Amino acid sequence: MHRLDVVCCVVCPELTFGLNCSLKCHCEPDTACNKVNGLCLSGACAYGWTGPGCQTRTFPIAYQLLLLSCTNIIIERLQLNVN
Repeated sequence: MHRLDVVCCVVCPELTFGLNCSLKCHCEPDTACNKVNGLCLSGACAYGWTGPGCQTRTFPIAYQLLLLSCTNIIIERLQLNVN
């Protein structure tokens, strides 16, 4: 008896890529990505995304400043509670 392995390829739906189409494209608006590696065909990620295949989320500066100020408030409160 012989074993036969069959590999079947499926074209991912729009805005998805990778194994089992499990990853989402984050390219600039109205731009497709490579269905295998997720690289944007235009070469540009959508706002708020960066890195290979645009899979790393970035936050706008205003949000980063808000997080920083909230962190400072928490630290100040902790210092007040200790004293």
